[in-house]
Amino acid sequence: SGSIRRPAGVAAMKVARAAAVAALTVNLVLPLAAHAFTFNDETIPGPMQLRVYQAFYVYAAEDAFERKYPHSVFNEDLMLVPDLSAPNPASSGELDRYKSLQVAWIPQKEFLSSIKPQGFCAYGADGIARLSLTGNSSGVRLRTITASHAEAPEVVVTETSMYLVALCNCGNLTGAKVAGRASVRNPHGYLPATEYHKMALWEGIAITYALLSASWGILLSSDWSASLALQRGLLFVCLNSFAESVLMWTLYVTWNSQRDYPELLFSLATAVSLWKMCSFLRIAIDAGEVASDSCAIMRTSALLVSYAAAEINFRSTLRFRASYSMQSQDVLLNAMPVIMIFAALLAVAAHSLMRKANELASSYSPVQAPLLYASARVLACGGLGA
Repeated sequence: SGSIRRPAGVAAMKVARAAAVAALTVNLVLPLAAHAFTFNDETIPGPMQLRVYQAFYVYAAEDAFERKYPHSVFNEDLMLVPDLSAPNPASSGELDRYKSLQVAWIPQKEFLSSIKPQGFCAYGADGIARLSLTGNSSGVRLRTITASHAEAPEVVVTETSMYLVALCNCGNLTGAKVAGRASVRNPHGYLPATEYHKMALWEGIAITYALLSASWGILLSSDWSASLALQRGLLFVCLNSFAESVLMWTLYVTWNSQRDYPELLFSLATAVSLWKMCSFLRIAIDAGEVASDSCAIMRTSALLVSYAAAEINFRSTLRFRASYSMQSQDVLLNAMPVIMIFAALLAVAAHSLMRKANELASSYSPVQAPLLYASARVLACGGLGA
């Protein structure tokens, strides 16, 4: 009967629960990946060294998608603090007097042309060593970091580019750390420019799944008692997909309005997505008789565990893509395991589903047979869409 939960389906749901918990745990433990970089007592670069920390995609006002704010701006609230774990921590007096540590916002395309590979530090007229730039450095913004914890004035961005945030230590200070945060706000908000259109994308996906769920629910409600577990399960998957889409849309809207990345929303969306996929596969596998084969159960369970691990890795890759300036080929490389494993699972599920659908179609009346094949089509579309 379609209402019996077969061993493979039970295994799939156990994997789903474990994957959901793993997604919540991993993503809450990982550090922030918003359009901001938090210096959690970051050790300063060594004497006469420059260190790049993060990349930001920024649009100038004239190139912005939306003008909620008049300009793109850089924000900082960085300060020097002693490194108490160092062999010789810097004293408060040393930190107060030190003026040779700077934070630099550098357009990526100007990085090599604006900073001299050798001797990028030079003494100024005041006798203090600072970062020395070449003539081709119009987009670089510099500020000295001191021991006083005061948020620096916003710096207006006038050029669309990918900017690197770096620290440059042009003196001989050691035994110190930097605390605080550096962030970017685009004219449309705090979302990275490359992520802006995902708000509309997830809104459209949510509306699509809402319409699909409503249509399928109305179709089943005409004779709910006679419907199969397969058909009711499809409604559950559609509603699950709708919930995931709403969570992702809420994530991007929330992220656009604040500097902090919505960690909890991201983790919940990942967990719901994994639950949806394992539920989808369980429904398809339960429809076939091969689920009673212990070898098939083992293979399917191993594929589900592999899929859950690959999915968590891929979503984490997407999350850190802007922060670490990952190229498209790197993202695609991380996506390939998810695509390949899911293709294998979809093939197993499709074979099981179609065999059962053919059996049911031959035993049911011609009036009910089209509904069974409609179930197969919805399930296939759901798999491709996922």
